[in-house]
Amino acid sequence: LERDDPRDLFKTHYGKSKEGCIVKGSDRFMMIFRQVCMHLDLDAAKSKGLLVDWYPAHSQCWLSKLSKSWGNFSLLTDLTFLQPVNLIHDYFGARVAFIFAWNGFYCKALFALSFLAIIIESAGWIARRYIDAVIVEKRVVLAFSIVTVVWARLAVNMWTREQQFFLKMWDMTEDSCHEVPRP
Repeated sequence: LERDDPRDLFKTHYGKSKEGCIVKGSDRFMMIFRQVCMHLDLDAAKSKGLLVDWYPAHSQCWLSKLSKSWGNFSLLTDLTFLQPVNLIHDYFGARVAFIFAWNGFYCKALFALSFLAIIIESAGWIARRYIDAVIVEKRVVLAFSIVTVVWARLAVNMWTREQQFFLKMWDMTEDSCHEVPRP
């Protein structure tokens, strides 16, 4: 090592501290949460009136970062459905990040399917002028069923690839993304 600094050995995460920390804020919360829950049932304490409620406090710094890139009404017209998944992961943890990554992916996939549905339905509408409506309806349903099956297979393959990308980027295994309890 060039310096006698433990931050050179580990990835450094920056939150409140400018110097950084080797443990992310969401991971620190999980460590504290696990230790507290080993000795105290927070839900039972709440039901007995010992606590009013329990939840982690929000960081104003992180909330401003998230509102700039995510909680902005001007983004409603953005049809890319991009989520700031890395920011969400760093602040809320992997479980919440995967939920939003899945929602963004599914919206994009459904958006692509909607164009195919419009094309097939338009072709069926035009064909009804020249062919018997019952035959056209059967063929439109069959065509869209085939398109939906192919779309579903492609969507599953693409989501699996995206999920593997996030697991590798966040140094996780498939089982570790189910371990994160949220209040």
